[in-house]
Amino acid sequence: MRICIGILGEPSGWRLLLEQEGVPHERAHGHVTPERYSAVVVNDASDDREIEMVRQYLRLGGGVLCSAKVYAEIRGTTSGRRPVSYVLPDDASIFRGSGLADLRQRATVAWNANELPSESGEATAFVGSFDEGNIIALPVDPSKAALDERALRKSFYSNGPRLPFERVAAVDKAPLRRIVSTSLRHLHHARGAWYAHTWYYPEDASSVFALRIDTDRGSAGEVEGLFEFLRERRVRATWFVDVGTQQDFLWRYAQMQGQEIGIHCFEHRVFPDAKRNHANILKARDAFRTLRVGAVGFAAPYGRWSSVLGTVIADFRFLYSSEFSFDFDNLPSRPVLGTDRRGALQVPVHPISIGSLRRQGYDHTAIRSYYERVVAEKRARREPLLFYHHPKDGQPEVLDALVRAASGPGVVHLTMQEYAEWWIDRESHPVEMTLQDDRLLVATPDGSPRAWLHVVRPDGQETFHRVEPRIELASLPWKPGPPPVTDPTDLARARAFNYRIPLTLAVDRLASFGRRR
Repeated sequence: MRICIGILGEPSGWRLLLEQEGVPHERAHGHVTPERYSAVVVNDASDDREIEMVRQYLRLGGGVLCSAKVYAEIRGTTSGRRPVSYVLPDDASIFRGSGLADLRQRATVAWNANELPSESGEATAFVGSFDEGNIIALPVDPSKAALDERALRKSFYSNGPRLPFERVAAVDKAPLRRIVSTSLRHLHHARGAWYAHTWYYPEDASSVFALRIDTDRGSAGEVEGLFEFLRERRVRATWFVDVGTQQDFLWRYAQMQGQEIGIHCFEHRVFPDAKRNHANILKARDAFRTLRVGAVGFAAPYGRWSSVLGTVIADFRFLYSSEFSFDFDNLPSRPVLGTDRRGALQVPVHPISIGSLRRQGYDHTAIRSYYERVVAEKRARREPLLFYHHPKDGQPEVLDALVRAASGPGVVHLTMQEYAEWWIDRESHPVEMTLQDDRLLVATPDGSPRAWLHVVRPDGQETFHRVEPRIELASLPWKPGPPPVTDPTDLARARAFNYRIPLTLAVDRLASFGRRR
């Protein structure tokens, strides 16, 4: 059996998700059989011919991941729609540990839904058998949700009474990816097959740690103090420079040995049009070139992103960018810019900085507790430990604790550029895999990737191995996979009305008005 996901319908969003997961995939063609495709994913735009192909694939015992809309078409029934703000799996769910997933749209709910309760407590997804195969029908089309460009201000969970907030992607793409990953693994295991994909980090590392610094209006003393702090701890960080406010000491960045230097902006703004965004980045880049400083990374002011800005970023040929209004707390991915172009690699970070917490009245003990919980949760989920900071944020003792917690055993310390380069190598060298009993045959048509393989048996045992043409799985060391993360019992309070959001915005507007006068 080939380990390969067949895509039916519009492929762009599915490619984004499947590249993140690192599982082989292609547009389904020819004979769509369980031997040719270990699972099939279906986009809502699939036509009648493709829906019939899915029916035949299920009759042969295949596994299908789709929306409830497509599920209704497969069954030949009607479907109803209703608003769904978020879904949150319970402890008995196969998706337990996926976290709260913001959907914020009208969803299609399967008539026999038995999974993924929404904010109302009603199930929104179906997981079960159909004909001779297995099907998972989600309330939304994941391939469309992965491309959602909406952004809004959200609260982030904390043990404290005050919840920090930030303007981020409206659709939570990390929980969505976790749900897709769990679905694919479940569909393979339901067939009695082992699931394999390229791992998310170098070799068998459990995570990567990177520290991003946005230098927003930082003084020369604040920048120098933070650099000395990092140098003493041998931390290689990625600095995104606010060029316009720091022209007088821009030369200092050229002397920061061991640090990565990227472009934040010249004027600390994001414009609605491509022309002014282009001019803003060009002015910053020209200042860098005067000092002979190269920059392969970009991070937009305030984490703002749009397809307009994404096109400008791609035009400048940045290796990667990082905007949490596109994605946050997730694996890297590539935005889709229209029908025929993909954007620069997005490397998401956790969007709450020390400064954000200070504004909500957190003292250093509460800030430290917040990051300890976030780091523990990310490590338990084996997800990237990417955080961001400002020179003006201060709190060196808290930053020190964060760096120590995120640099634990099994974690690889990289700059954002290094992780982007490694990820691009991973996506540039896809593998082809065939499972023969206890043997995995691996082909690498585009050269051997640096990424290792992660294999999970139906009993939950897992193993890691470098890419080789022939891997005897039975002879490898196997161990139980990590237990699912237990979400806080009051996690949903992060979606209750947070009066501090409009209050803070009003205070900011008044302060801005006062400065203009």
